[in-house]
Amino acid sequence: PVDMSAIDSVLKWFESADVPEGVDEPINTIVLSVASSSSSSSAEIGDEDADRALIGKWQALFETHAARLRDACRLRTVNVLVNQAPRAPRMFAFNYCENYAEDPVRRDMRTSFPYLLELARLSVNYDLERLPTFTRNAQLWLATEKRDTEVPVSRPRTQTLFLRGISHSDLTVPGVAEKVLLILMDQLDSGFVSAKVAPTASSNIFLHVLTEMSTEDDVVDSVRSTIEGLVVKYAERLLRLRVENIEIKTRVVMESEHGAEKVTRPVRFWTSPASSFSSFWKTDVYVERLNPITGVTEEFVPFETKASSSGSSSTTGADADDAAAAAAEAAAVAALVSASVALRCAARVASC
Repeated sequence: PVDMSAIDSVLKWFESADVPEGVDEPINTIVLSVASSSSSSSAEIGDEDADRALIGKWQALFETHAARLRDACRLRTVNVLVNQAPRAPRMFAFNYCENYAEDPVRRDMRTSFPYLLELARLSVNYDLERLPTFTRNAQLWLATEKRDTEVPVSRPRTQTLFLRGISHSDLTVPGVAEKVLLILMDQLDSGFVSAKVAPTASSNIFLHVLTEMSTEDDVVDSVRSTIEGLVVKYAERLLRLRVENIEIKTRVVMESEHGAEKVTRPVRFWTSPASSFSSFWKTDVYVERLNPITGVTEEFVPFETKASSSGSSSTTGADADDAAAAAAEAAAVAALVSASVALRCAARVASC
């Protein structure tokens, strides 16, 4: 039987831990590793009925002790890892924002993946179903527009394929970005073959690159040029796959606002037919400002604005006017992007 006595000593450690000043919501996470024999036989693990029974036991336990987990232990997420050697272990996540109910979107993935892949953005507006992929660091989600109970809609609900990937590749090395893009497009091809995907479904590509980039502006510009060149080169295939957006998130070492030290900031390359007011499929670059608790992006700052604020201010005349116009355009696009993300994330940022 599942009970709290086995983990009581660990919970007492969380209860005695110091709380950071100014933090008024749960920030801790825990992974409970259990043997398959203690909850379900290895032959049953993976069976839908067995999964439902196992999840129900843990969920009932956590919901019963929700006040202690949330207020005393300050646990944001409780992860249950079920070993089933020699096969890969199962993973179930129970989040405080849902009163420690199991989150099916996070099922069977490493604890960091939902944040690196920004899956919370998708679950706000879509019903999600995970489709199989042939690489371990990519996930393909069939997203169907959620029904609005207050607005009667007679048309079929729209579908979108969201490809979310993680990469350790260095995009500044010649040929690497093209190789990664080809793999991502192959993944989308495999998704469109599924009978569950409507022939009118569109697609989006999101890649989180964990390798840090240097702070030089020409490196960022080089990656931007590489992305735009690949979009032109593979335009026919991207159109056939009905790709609406390509997002590449990475980290760049740059000067802080005070200019006294180097800091690492998340930077997003955003490529879309509507990403710019002045050109088609232009790649815009934004520096992100994150919520320190949830890690969700709260604001997008155009990279050009960030670079110009820490660089030289000697430009005058026509150059200054051109720079001001470019900065104004980038700021306008950033405002639209920030508003779009805010609408998609508002429901989750408040609690998760």
